[in-house]
Amino acid sequence: MRFLCLHGIGTGNAVLEAQLYMIKRQLPGHEFVFFQGELETSPAPGVDKFFPGPYYSYFTVPSPDTVLEAVNRLEQFIDLHGPFDGILGFSQGAALAASYLLYDANRPYPHAEFRCAVFFCAIQCWDLESPGFTLDKEGHCRTIAEEGKSSEVIGKTDNITSLFGAADHPLLCRQWNATTPLLWPYGKAPTRLGPLAQISLPSLHIVGAKDPYRADAFALQTHCATGKAQMVETAAGHEIPRDPVLLRKVAQFLHTAPCSARK
Repeated sequence: MRFLCLHGIGTGNAVLEAQLYMIKRQLPGHEFVFFQGELETSPAPGVDKFFPGPYYSYFTVPSPDTVLEAVNRLEQFIDLHGPFDGILGFSQGAALAASYLLYDANRPYPHAEFRCAVFFCAIQCWDLESPGFTLDKEGHCRTIAEEGKSSEVIGKTDNITSLFGAADHPLLCRQWNATTPLLWPYGKAPTRLGPLAQISLPSLHIVGAKDPYRADAFALQTHCATGKAQMVETAAGHEIPRDPVLLRKVAQFLHTAPCSARK
């Protein structure tokens, strides 16, 4: 079987391949294919101590244009290098994978043919069918003003991080301001073009008890079909855990879930 793998912010394919080494070792004969971001960014905390640069992300600020561009690149990669039996992602890679699967599920004729998904420490995923908005430091959400018109306040949040899960990431803190177009997190847009979709694939969600973004991982589970999403919480933080028992569980899921999805 073949699995498509997406890395986290400020890392790259080489980093993710090392992080998945023990899982790959338990699945001889299976192929893991890596999709790398093209935006060169600062390294994730601690990564530069073990891996030389450059370091990549799929996007920094989640604006409508940048997220859609990343999704389009991902779909082109799938068309060129697929088909794949499953998709795996860590952090931003998990968010991009989930955003794509949710977007694809809402199309009249879904494009992807994955049969399972594994999300490690997923951060906020994004709603490609919602109108963009701007967000100021005081928490006012505004429509993006059309030419000759003024923006309107469409919401207010007292806790920006609760709305915008990765708002305190250093990449965003340096580049986001009150005029930056943003994309709504999935399930939180006050208006959108159609009903919310669900990920109907068998999915495995790994979340660390010490992960500052653990709420995002639990939120993603609510957008997956009931009975097909498994949540496993570890004692770790925002990382792919190294616990042998857990890694065997992930490997077993990848070995059996695509076959069960065919039935």
